[in-house]
Amino acid sequence: MSINVSTDIWSDRFLRQLSWKRCRIRCQPGYELLGNSILKCNQDEVWSENPPSCIGAQTLTLPPHAELPQNCPNYLVSQCRLRCKRGYALVGNGAVTCNVDGEDAIWIVNPGQCRRVRCRKLRSPNNGYFVNKCKRNVGEQCVIGCRPPYIVGANVRRCLPNGRWTGACNACIMGEQCPSITGLNGRQLSGVCQPGIIGESCQFSCNAGYQLIGLSNILCLRNGSWSGPPPTCQIIACPSLPVPQNGKYNGICFPGQPNQWCNFKCNENYTLSGSSNLLCQANGTWSNAPLTYQVSNCPAITNTEEGIISGTCSPGIVGQSCYFSCKSGYNLIGPNSIVCRAGGIWSMDSPYCKKVNCPPLNAPANGIQS
Repeated sequence: MSINVSTDIWSDRFLRQLSWKRCRIRCQPGYELLGNSILKCNQDEVWSENPPSCIGAQTLTLPPHAELPQNCPNYLVSQCRLRCKRGYALVGNGAVTCNVDGEDAIWIVNPGQCRRVRCRKLRSPNNGYFVNKCKRNVGEQCVIGCRPPYIVGANVRRCLPNGRWTGACNACIMGEQCPSITGLNGRQLSGVCQPGIIGESCQFSCNAGYQLIGLSNILCLRNGSWSGPPPTCQIIACPSLPVPQNGKYNGICFPGQPNQWCNFKCNENYTLSGSSNLLCQANGTWSNAPLTYQVSNCPAITNTEEGIISGTCSPGIVGQSCYFSCKSGYNLIGPNSIVCRAGGIWSMDSPYCKKVNCPPLNAPANGIQS
């Protein structure tokens, strides 16, 4: 065994007061110091204590997942105890003892091992469920959820190194509630609405043919009231069509309802301008423009230089007649009257006036024309 010795001489100021020195001792690599590393020489030139020893260091093999306190291994500490890393627990004695045999030190480790710590298996509460897989290793979390209208207090529990879960046994209890909302007038609900649960929302939508009036989403507040009034669903209606003059209708027209028809028909002697069938569309508008009703007239007949007309001729009115005559020197070719029929059609073609001409004369026998 060899010892490296270094001597530190104090300053002259202290040497004048104290005539002693000190010696610091270090060991070579692979050896550990057993004893005090600093010796002092007193005024009688005697060392303060016996010199230390350098003993061979033994490699200490620890069980898996085990470790020693910070002051171990230390050959000046005769005994210490194993400890396990986070998530593991010591099974067995685990004591570690240093025995010095001459210039060598031997570690003696009593049987012990580190086993993984696992928390007990949790059971889901009544009316509740586990949000995640709830692994039972140290540091893992288990998240608990409750089915509406139940709520859970602390919904997260954590597995501790001592094998216990944080928090108390979970239970799903009936929470503070907002008044129930039911569907009316085609309303469709989703979310938590019957009853409302604090922190949860209720969503609204309407069936086809209805429109939403109000907020589509309201929240149940801590005071047990909704963040806004529930909306309503109002039927989508097309504007009411006026009662037609000189005509009539059937179907759903006053007001119109989505996907329903309104049909029109004119009275006699009147014609319809536009479509006779109107559909109320899903957006609340009619499929065609408003209708108009017109009197059915026959084309107008006017006087000519040769003829004279009378009656109802320009234009013709259904059921009324137009009369014809010719001026002197003209003959009427055709009927002397025609009637305007339904649909604006005259009963016959209009007559006309033809000039009267005498037949040609031949000169008499034994005579001449002049």
